[in-house]
Amino acid sequence: MLGPMQNEHSLGTPASGLDSSVNNSDRLLGFAQAAQKQVNGALFRCEERQPQDGPFSVVYVVVENDADEWGEKLKTLHRDYFGCGESASMAPVQLEVLDRATHDAVQRLVAKGLVTRTTRATRALWPPDGSTMSPPLLEAELEKSRAYRFQAARKLKMAAVLADGDLAEEARVALMEAIEPLGHALAVENRLPEPQSLEDALLPPLGAAWKDALPLVRNFMRDTSQPILPVVAALGQV
Repeated sequence: MLGPMQNEHSLGTPASGLDSSVNNSDRLLGFAQAAQKQVNGALFRCEERQPQDGPFSVVYVVVENDADEWGEKLKTLHRDYFGCGESASMAPVQLEVLDRATHDAVQRLVAKGLVTRTTRATRALWPPDGSTMSPPLLEAELEKSRAYRFQAARKLKMAAVLADGDLAEEARVALMEAIEPLGHALAVENRLPEPQSLEDALLPPLGAAWKDALPLVRNFMRDTSQPILPVVAALGQV
């Protein structure tokens, strides 16, 4: 945590001349703060990642879009903070810039076991609290989300009525039909790719958007004989 007298310059002294008294950890925090300003609100997250092998770390930057364009600008900033990796006093720091769609695709592949995570440590650099912040949704995105949520709400109401009427099989069908549009709404609201299947909707990174309802939905997907009304109630809070 930063002390009251620490500012961007005390953390983020650019490495022109590479002051060896400023360690890599401080440079990384300073780089993240400077990157957030330079990309003009397009920064989704910035992390320090340490691979399993190799004497270097990677500053991993995710931008909302235009990764190639922002990447070129951030290369200059990276050189200012970390030089060209020629200083014996600091471990080399490499730069990787991805757009959010690519980052999310990689996360889905990791979740499905198709890609193996090989980092031994990860540290969030921005946002400072480790959360993610995005610009407000566009009106078109809001309309799309509302349409999905309206469809989901109708099916949830139908599932509740059918369950109360002891029509369990029909209620389960209605509940399944509510989960799909709700998953699409959550994807739109979190600016994630819309899921291709119900199973995809429950995988990271979208799975986190279901919050407390996630384990109930997963259990229901595995065993549709589970009680319906608790799932309906949980989904109504998502």
